[in-house]
Amino acid sequence: MITSVQLQKLDALYANGQVEGISADQLESFSEDEADLLIQECEEVPPYTFLPMSPDMREELLSLIRSGVLGRVSEADLKYMTVHTGEALLWSVMSSNINREELASTAQRRRIKKLLAEGFLSGGSPRQIRNLTKHMAEKLIREGEYNARKGVRSEGKFN
Repeated sequence: MITSVQLQKLDALYANGQVEGISADQLESFSEDEADLLIQECEEVPPYTFLPMSPDMREELLSLIRSGVLGRVSEADLKYMTVHTGEALLWSVMSSNINREELASTAQRRRIKKLLAEGFLSGGSPRQIRNLTKHMAEKLIREGEYNARKGVRSEGKFN
């Protein structure tokens, strides 16, 4: 089991940018000898090789962990986490929110297909219609209905 003196050494090495990152599970699994070996390896890493997380990033990740958004990461995992890993976690949360736009409803897709058949919208492939977002479908329906009111037939394809 890792000792308090070893933890102090790891804290100092982390603050100096010499610890790449250690999860709580890894830390708990170390014997005293394994911890000594880890410390020795970290001491050989040039200072400032790894950036420790800022307090703001730590707080943001802590908030995400406590809210259940980062379910596979524990609060203890933040102890020696680097900026690189923290940024990757934040990116994964943010990018998954970006890609969650709701798909068009069945009624919207049906209306678009009708406007296409009547020539008031230009054709997209069945796959494009199936993967339309709700927002894009609304835009296409507005365009097609405007064309229908004006009696304008559409040419080309929508994207």
